[in-house]
Amino acid sequence: MNAPFYTTKTYKTEASLGFMLGRCVNRITDTIDASLAESGINSRQFGILHAILNGRAKNPSDLARLRYQYSAAITYTLDVLEKKKLLVRRRSVQDRRGIELELTPHGETLTRSCIPLVVEAQNRVLEQLSRDDYRTLSTLLSRIADGATTCA
Repeated sequence: MNAPFYTTKTYKTEASLGFMLGRCVNRITDTIDASLAESGINSRQFGILHAILNGRAKNPSDLARLRYQYSAAITYTLDVLEKKKLLVRRRSVQDRRGIELELTPHGETLTRSCIPLVVEAQNRVLEQLSRDDYRTLSTLLSRIADGATTCA
């Protein structure tokens, strides 16, 4: 087992993994939100629409698992997207208790038109990294996100 990264004597919030990742998420979110401002949606809404568009989420439970969010937060965002007529919720044919999500034609068109904006925004955030830096960062973040128990 590796020695712990933090100790109670030396712990500084600003140097903690959660704090640094939070700052990164906020920077990425702010950059994407600014890029999407004219589209009428934000990064959270785009993420949900994009997950539905690509078939990674077919229902609210899929979204909650994919995005590591509480179902109440997902429900709120789905309410907003439905009011904007970007998606519809329907009872599942296989399980009447379940809900299926589908983009409206407008929702699909809007989501597709926003993809280049999101790509550009994320590239701006990453511009100071080399490709090797990005591969390393991506690998490490995946290990943390997936709960890998061994660290080199």
